[in-house]
Amino acid sequence: MAGCVLIGCRSQPGAPSVAPTDKATAVPADPTDPALLRALSVLATGHAPSDLELSQTSRDLESGATTLSRYIDHLLASEAFTSRIAPLIILGHFLSQDALGAGAFTLSHTDGPKSVYYLNAPCTWEKAIEVHPWWNLIAGNDQTVRVCPDSYRPQQWMVKGANGPTNFACLSVYVSTVDKRGGCGCGPNLIRCFESHEQGQLVGDSLVDEIRSSVTHNIAGDLPIEEIFTSNETFRNRYAEYVMRTYVAADTRKPLPDGALSDLASWPEDGKWAPREDLAPGQNAGILTSPQIVHFALDRRQRMTAIYDVLWCMDAESKGATPEAVLSIAGSDLQIKSAGWKELAARPICTSCHARLDYGFQFFWGFPDDNVQAYFQSNLQQTGRGPLYVHNIDDPRGEGELTPQGFANLATSQPEFRRCMARDFASYVLGNEISNDQVASIASHMTPNSTTGRDLMRASLRELVRQWPEQSRAPTLGTSRSAAPRDHIAVTGALKKQLGDHCVFCHDHEAGRPNLAAPQLTRPMVVDMLEAVAFGSMPKGHPLAEPERTQFLSAFINAIWSGADADAAHHYFVDRMRAIPSYRPEIMFELIHDMAHSTVPPRWRMMENAIRGDLLQLTPGMITVTGLEAISACHGQGRSRAEIDACISKALELENLTGRP
Repeated sequence: MAGCVLIGCRSQPGAPSVAPTDKATAVPADPTDPALLRALSVLATGHAPSDLELSQTSRDLESGATTLSRYIDHLLASEAFTSRIAPLIILGHFLSQDALGAGAFTLSHTDGPKSVYYLNAPCTWEKAIEVHPWWNLIAGNDQTVRVCPDSYRPQQWMVKGANGPTNFACLSVYVSTVDKRGGCGCGPNLIRCFESHEQGQLVGDSLVDEIRSSVTHNIAGDLPIEEIFTSNETFRNRYAEYVMRTYVAADTRKPLPDGALSDLASWPEDGKWAPREDLAPGQNAGILTSPQIVHFALDRRQRMTAIYDVLWCMDAESKGATPEAVLSIAGSDLQIKSAGWKELAARPICTSCHARLDYGFQFFWGFPDDNVQAYFQSNLQQTGRGPLYVHNIDDPRGEGELTPQGFANLATSQPEFRRCMARDFASYVLGNEISNDQVASIASHMTPNSTTGRDLMRASLRELVRQWPEQSRAPTLGTSRSAAPRDHIAVTGALKKQLGDHCVFCHDHEAGRPNLAAPQLTRPMVVDMLEAVAFGSMPKGHPLAEPERTQFLSAFINAIWSGADADAAHHYFVDRMRAIPSYRPEIMFELIHDMAHSTVPPRWRMMENAIRGDLLQLTPGMITVTGLEAISACHGQGRSRAEIDACISKALELENLTGRP
């Protein structure tokens, strides 16, 4: 009962609020298969069990001492799942890339007992000013340093141009990347500067740790997954909190009292779950307003693209846009300072992104473009209520308070949020073999403000168990002779019905869109249509589920091609010409380093870090990079050449690259 009180009885093991489908509860042919047990462990914890552990688990399953469901629950109760795997699934590339917000300058200093800090050029000890630096204050150290006057400037908050102050803040990307020193100096307590490059890296790592630890806090407490994005609090250490207080100083343009920094010495070394100060009502919304995400991109539209990616799994799209269409929009400023943005958001083609983006960042108006001012400005935050759109201007989803908090509450109540969370977990587990039906099934059983990340992972692992016996089947291509493909097809019978059911409500004589109501379609038009439907970009916002998707594609494939050509088209469009699904690069590298007993951290950042699991597969490039990482991990530690070769060979075994039999 103590555990029930702790987590509010929202989701106890064995009673998930994501109910599996009937198929998901089916027992595989061999539940004691060591390959299956290993894959479940790797996916849930990032670590491979030893042969001895696998044998013991198999015996326990055979004897009835445990069940596969209990084994899965055991894995999901691990610290590795809550602190490593769950954040990786939800946050993805936000964990491996630095935010583009303003960076502080790294100070230099003179040598000797009378050391002086400076940015541009050193000054004498006598001219230097005595300052309590922030890094000493947050460590509980009252020791002062000396800094040159032109590197200090505690009263300056804006860049000064030739004709006076500019619109650029001293805390901005413009100063840190274009204007360099900007004449701004380090500010009070040197809050805009770092003592060393290593200290700057520590602060950057702390901002990544904030979003990772906040997700961990949510998962470990079995809290509703929405709260990751809606809570005022985050879990952060003293360095991340120092950044937050720096933003307060920049907004108020007042130095922080020493006590506002020295009290951080009492923060736990690993951080704590703590509220954030709202400089305007509703300023903070979970990880969405953490520096790592809200400053991930430079301008407002890019920022919303990042936010919608993590919330709704939605990417920007410009298919069909033309320079003529953009140039014809009234008002030259499309960056929201003129009425042009509303016309852009309502324009055909443009609306599919800009209704979502441009109305969305009205809620985040207090966060200017980072190249101008890289912190929240309370006087800019809008008041009142505003609308939220998803697919276009004809898809309104209600109104909310024009604050980040109002946005987060409205956005997490949408079905797109539930589908995105289901897709994140299911695609991580099932890889490129995931179907729309599987995602839809998991999403349909989510209960708003109740379902947890552990629930979603449990349902996804059970789905892997269900489909495990099917994994060894590989598609085959026919060898029969093909007739010449047709250049045109007549839209009659079954083809006309497919288009009528799924396409012509948007593609019927509308300007800027292919006319699919025509009595004949050309082969290039059909190929474009097949690709859009096959890979989920059409029907817009509602990709076809199985078996409708396969029925649609097969009908048009058979209308154009025959024989081996039809088989090849079926393999490409219906089967998506998939290679073997792979683990995420972070998981593969961790398995390799564990196997090699390497203490050197992985050194690769790959494009694959930035995509979801349903797009990951074992490509030649992926295998090449993995091989290079294996070479790096296996060298050293006194190994002979033969031992290094054996280590590399073992590291590159297929079980370390994919969770498939």
